[in-house]
Amino acid sequence: MDDEQRKTFIIGGVILLLCLVLLIVCCGRNNKSSGNSEKNKYIDRKTVNKESKKNNHSNYQSTSSSSSYSSSSSSSSSSYKSSSTTNKKKSSSKSQITEKQRERILAFQEKARKEQQEWVKEHIKKLIENPNTPAKIKIKAQLMENKNYVNAYKAHKNHDYKMAISSYIEVLKDKNVSPEIQYITVEYLLDCAQFTGDLDLFLKMIEIKGNLMATKDLSVLNVEKSDSYLKWTEEFTDYMKARSDPSYKDRLIDKFAKKTLRNRSDAERVLNDRIVMYENLYKDLLKL
Repeated sequence: MDDEQRKTFIIGGVILLLCLVLLIVCCGRNNKSSGNSEKNKYIDRKTVNKESKKNNHSNYQSTSSSSSYSSSSSSSSSSYKSSSTTNKKKSSSKSQITEKQRERILAFQEKARKEQQEWVKEHIKKLIENPNTPAKIKIKAQLMENKNYVNAYKAHKNHDYKMAISSYIEVLKDKNVSPEIQYITVEYLLDCAQFTGDLDLFLKMIEIKGNLMATKDLSVLNVEKSDSYLKWTEEFTDYMKARSDPSYKDRLIDKFAKKTLRNRSDAERVLNDRIVMYENLYKDLLKL
């Protein structure tokens, strides 16, 4: 075998060997690809099973939740109805209890009011009988003890002057009341007379007031003992009566003419001026 043949044989062997190697490599890739494909199929199947299970589990939870909500709603509705019924029963019971409590409260209040009145009466009595009680406090206690005065004061405060005047006059009729009580009562009667425009009542009260100031010690009320107010009331009463009583006016003219040494016409003129003056004064005193 010459050199050319040997070279040819070697080259052919190499080529054959390369072909075998390529064949082996291609077969190996196909097997691997096939294995991977099977493996991927297996993985995909497993994933699908997992997703299926997950979806089934989710559907179960949703169904369970829905069922639970429905059950809860039903239970809540039942509970609400039960609670509403219970509340109605409690409200009815509470209403009955409140009515009983109200009766007890009213009874307690009435009892407390009576006890308070008794305590006040006893306290007032002690103040009046105690020689050490200050004069002004004793007067207030006497006023509070006098039922006619209390009734008159309440009516006066409520502007029921008719009732007030009637009750105040009952106070003055009581001979046992002190001069201080009389004076205070007269002051309130004057106020009523001014509000009602009752001239006759006004004239009577200023006369009583003038006599009290002239004859009684009213220093505890800070009223000075003097007859000046009494003189003024007498003059005022004369002029107010003269304006509506001609015979009374004639007597006043004669009396005034003799006292001042005036002739009748001059005395009448002065008297008419004074009547107008006192009439205007009385109008100013009215609280209408």
